[in-house]
Amino acid sequence: MRILLVTGQLAKETVREYSKDFDNVSVMDLPIAVASLMKPSYIIRQLKSREIKGYDVILTSGLIEGDLKEVEKELGIKTYKGSKHASDIPLLLQYLEKIELSSKIAADELIKEELKRRALEEIEEVERKSEELVKKEGNFKIEGLALGKDFPIRIMAEIVDAPKLTDEELKRRALYYYNSGARIIDIGMIANEERINDAYRCVKAVKQVIDCPISIDSMNPEEIKKGIEAGASIVLSLDGGNAEKLSSLADRAWFVVIPTNFDKNYFPKGLEERVKALEDNVRLAKSLGFKKILADLILDPFFSPNFTESLISYHLFSKRNPNIPLLMGVGNLTELTDTDTLGMNVILAGSATELNISIILTTEVSDRNKGSVRELCQASRMMFLAKKRRTTPKGLGIDMIFIKDKKLKDESYPRKLEKEIEVIHTNGKEEYYKADPKGCFRFYVDREKEEIIAIHYPTYKLDKPALIIKGKRALDIYREIVKRNLVSTLDHSAYLGAELQKAEISLKLGKSYIQDSPLF
Repeated sequence: MRILLVTGQLAKETVREYSKDFDNVSVMDLPIAVASLMKPSYIIRQLKSREIKGYDVILTSGLIEGDLKEVEKELGIKTYKGSKHASDIPLLLQYLEKIELSSKIAADELIKEELKRRALEEIEEVERKSEELVKKEGNFKIEGLALGKDFPIRIMAEIVDAPKLTDEELKRRALYYYNSGARIIDIGMIANEERINDAYRCVKAVKQVIDCPISIDSMNPEEIKKGIEAGASIVLSLDGGNAEKLSSLADRAWFVVIPTNFDKNYFPKGLEERVKALEDNVRLAKSLGFKKILADLILDPFFSPNFTESLISYHLFSKRNPNIPLLMGVGNLTELTDTDTLGMNVILAGSATELNISIILTTEVSDRNKGSVRELCQASRMMFLAKKRRTTPKGLGIDMIFIKDKKLKDESYPRKLEKEIEVIHTNGKEEYYKADPKGCFRFYVDREKEEIIAIHYPTYKLDKPALIIKGKRALDIYREIVKRNLVSTLDHSAYLGAELQKAEISLKLGKSYIQDSPLF
């Protein structure tokens, strides 16, 4: 197959560099500076006057607007949009015969979507076979939800201090967690308070909107009883202090056993003691008739007392008790470590997958921890796929790269131009700002609806707003501002663009947005 890459003057050397290792590829540069500005009609005019016989496929820049079907029809050669970035040309050429190219959509987007589609299809195939797989040793079901070593880790999301919320607030929070990927919703009760009726109310409220297992998170036997009565199918937690009081409910739910005795203020010290204490509590539970048991060694925050030992305890317990499924709560770590959660949740999901953890419990209490449920859900699927394919979690079609790029796609700066034309270095000094006669804007972000808000004031007194413009993209808002003729100076226009883009980035990153203040 002979391939013709069509590009412009600015990118021609870069395109040649990235395609030089492919003998069946030629590069043709047209007399236009920027390849993305080509129109289908322009390509037709230019290529009709050139020798293009013998080529099987024409690939243009993926940034070109419009449909290239017209080019294919006129020239009689299949014509598709190539990659948006020259650095992706090698990847495109490798996948050329493995994907269906498009005259409308950039090829690198198609490749990325194809890899993602294959990855998700592989996971979906596992879910479709759940009835068969759940019969294998190491797998089990809770209310129709398949769990175990042959499935991705299921994420349990805790509604912290649930009794303090109204029914509507509980429902919204549960739906948010479910839509983020959680498949078990945990009703977190309030420590050292007895809220028996609230335990029943909270479980009932969540079950009205979510069809998935609900857990009741309490050490109080009366709250646990009410939670189970309302429909909870998992209990967090059972220990040496409340096991006997809950024995009458042994067959009515799954119980997460922990290595403590809260009644006696006992918490094990050291690795061996922690594992032995949990084994003792599991034996106690079994002697009282509990059969549906999960185990949680309790993951420590760093240095409180020891994260590493607590993580090793899961490994040690699992080796000694391979048939007892494990739950790991990671909120202790993510909530109590001042760092972004994305990378931490990936590491935790990878560690949990190696340990054959069945359920990860997390919280989203602090603003910094928002999005942890979604992160853990994606990370657990990525790690499951890596484990299933027996490879490292790289190049799977699912990734957790959000802030940085896997591969930089910067266009090379033509530094030689500095020898030919004047170069001005800005001094960074504040210049006098001249007020725009059209008025000014105040910008806000609505995190609930994920929208940028622009409020226009005809005067700088900010006492009588005239218009509110809402949107999810900076581009849409400033185009609306220009269309309505609400800006009249170049300085103000540049300011609006910069400020609106800052607001959009703040929504994506979960950063505070304050007008006229830097994001970082």
